[in-house]
Order: sequence, then C-alpha cells, then structure tokens
Amino acid sequence: MAGEIGRKTDHWGSRFGFIMAAVGSSVGLGNFWRFPFTAGENGGGAFIIIYLFCVLFLGLTVLMAEYALGRKSGMSAIEGIHSLARAENKSENWQVVGWIGSLGAFFILTFYIVISAWVLAFIPQAFGGTFNGFAAEAARLTAETGTTVSIADVSASNFGETISNKYVIGGLLASFLLTNVFVVARGVKGGIEKAATVLMPAFFILLIGIVGFALVEGDAGAAADFLLTPDFSEVTMGTFLEAVGQAFFSLSVGSCLMITYGAYLSRDTNIPRASAIVASADTMVA
Repeated sequence: MAGEIGRKTDHWGSRFGFIMAAVGSSVGLGNFWRFPFTAGENGGGAFIIIYLFCVLFLGLTVLMAEYALGRKSGMSAIEGIHSLARAENKSENWQVVGWIGSLGAFFILTFYIVISAWVLAFIPQAFGGTFNGFAAEAARLTAETGTTVSIADVSASNFGETISNKYVIGGLLASFLLTNVFVVARGVKGGIEKAATVLMPAFFILLIGIVGFALVEGDAGAAADFLLTPDFSEVTMGTFLEAVGQAFFSLSVGSCLMITYGAYLSRDTNIPRASAIVASADTMVA
C-alpha cells in the first residue's frame, strides 16, 4: 500500500484518554436498554453466548479494522476511504461507504439528543425527591378513584407531563447540543479526551452505585434468572441477527466513528490491545 496519505496533526494525548473516549462512544443505550431486553427475549444465557461469539469474532475484528483504516489514512471517514481507494487503484465509489456510515451516525445523534434532554429534565426531580412521592400519590389516587393506580401509572403520568413541555425540552436539547459542539470544537486532546477522562471514571462510579442499589433493593434472583438462564428453545435465526446487530451497535462500528477516532492514533498505539480493552469494557457494562 502507498505510504502516509494525510496524517492528522493532532493526536490523542494518552492511551488512557483514547480508551476512555472510545469506551464512552461505545457504551450507551444499546447496553442499558436494548441488551437486557433483547437477551431476555431471545433465550437469556443462550443469547449472551451467541453475543459474546459475535463480539469476539465479528465486532472486535471490525473495530480493529476501523481503527487501522483511520490511522492509515489520517483523515475523516469519507476522505480516508476515498483516499485509500485511490491509493490502491480501486473505485472511488468506495467513499459511499463513508457517507452511509456518517449518515447513520447523524441519525443516531437525532435520538440521543432527545433522550439526553429528557434526562436533563428529570435530574432536578431526582434530586428534589419527586420520585419518592410516587407511592403515596398512587395510594391517594387509588382511594379517590376506587380503581387500582400503580406506581408505574404515576411514573408514566409524570413522564408524559414532563416531556410535554416543548419549551423546556427544546431548551435543554439545544443546550446539550451546544455543549457537544463546544467540546468537539476544542479538538481531540483539549475537548473530547479531556471530557472523557473526567466523565467516564465518574460514569463507572455511578454505575457501580446503581448496580449496588439494584442488588439491595431489587430482585436480583429474578433478574439473573431472566437474563442468564440459557433457553436454547428460544434461539432462532433471528436470534443470531439480533446478536450481530447488538454487537455492532454497542461497539459503535459501522458508523465511521471509530475510523475518525483511529485517525488521531499515534503510530505506537497497539490497535489489537486497545480494541480488546474497548470491547471488553463495553461488554462488561452490558
């Protein structure tokens, strides 16, 4: 292959910073919302076995390839794929892959910013003790109406009222988006990496706290039975497709994000090792 094509002048400041940023881009709604439900509905432990196989032999391989492609080109995904295709005397139409991946990343952003605005709207309620009154409110409504009103009903009503305020949600959405623009505009080292090295350790501490609370207050036995007990009778061809899709979505491969991250990798970065750390962290969170 041809030599260096167009290296970025900026690089990740440290391997730790890159790992934190990469894990931060991988860990998300696919881990917290989609994975437990998908696993439980597709054979529990049986799905997890298939998923781990997909991560190890498909997701990890593609992740390493995207990092390597990004580091080789030193450009954005679209420019990098285009330049690499020209360097190898291949069709320049390969850049369409970059456009498709970038468009996919844009669509992911469109729903992430909405959910992030919701989260910001509920933070004051969480710290203000609003949720603590749901049980009493459910009991009061049950007594007044003569019909059973559950805590889930009160929670759903509160959710609907909160997100229906379009001005508040719109303002929070804009604030979240502008914050992201501010971080990205400061570059890889001064923006993304600096934010990731602070936010990701805080995230893991918060996650440990949530898991501990769930183990104490929740029904850990029922959750483990639902999620971990293998039921191979539920495994179909669709299960394999779900596992592949979950692996790719969770690792953020196919959206050109990891190609872009790879463009800022230094030459001495061990891509297989870094990819394994990212994939392992993402899988453990799931």
